Amino acid sequence: MELKEISEKFNHVGKKYKLPSFEDINKEFEIEKIDRDSQIILRVVRKVMMEKIVNLLGLLDMFISPNNVPRVYMPYLKSMSPEERNDMVELYDNFSSLTLDCLPLELGYSEKDEAEVILNILERWKKSKPSLSKMFAKMKKPSILENKKEKSYFG
Repeated sequence: MELKEISEKFNHVGKKYKLPSFEDINKEFEIEKIDRDSQIILRVVRKVMMEKIVNLLGLLDMFISPNNVPRVYMPYLKSMSPEERNDMVELYDNFSSLTLDCLPLELGYSEKDEAEVILNILERWKKSKPSLSKMFAKMKKPSILENKKEKSYFG
């Protein structure tokens, strides 16, 4: 199915439930990667949106429970404040509850329920973006630990 067709189909159904346009959702969740014809367009869109949420959950989970964290993230983990960790836990709780909200939708298709969840995902995503932006900026340039002990040789 062509992107234009997917967009038209989504926008047609979306008007019924007062959803944002395909283009607006696409900017946030890259839903243009839908590549097949579907009679249940809202379900497919919701699943693509949730891919991004689930990927972020994996990243947040890795930081909250850092057992085998890749070395690239270690400076950030070491410089993370308790407040930042709490923010991360809030983000995790927010996104994990979205995944639980989606589970019943796997049992049967309800256009109305799918539309409600899409709106919920968008709302929570928009509220979370400032915290995520702050977190990602700090990941790129973690503050240097001031209490870092210098290594020296005592011989």
